[in-house]
Amino acid sequence: SLFIDSQDDVAGALKSIAEELPRLQDRHHRTLVFLQEHGIADIYDQMDACIFLLKDNERERAEFVNLLKDFLTSLDIVLPRPE
Repeated sequence: SLFIDSQDDVAGALKSIAEELPRLQDRHHRTLVFLQEHGIADIYDQMDACIFLLKDNERERAEFVNLLKDFLTSLDIVLPRPE
């Protein structure tokens, strides 16, 4: 019984990750598109521009926070959790 239950748990976890991967990719893409729409093509080379965009624009900051929150939620599901 314990073996069967653990197999079901593993299968459910793998299915959950497989279902979440496309969502993670979409959320990553949406976050990058948001930045590109504001003239930021490379977040690493334009880190200051990212900071100024979010610092000076409350509406854009709120939108970015929501996009980032969704992305990080998916990332938490996909990545392993050290426990």
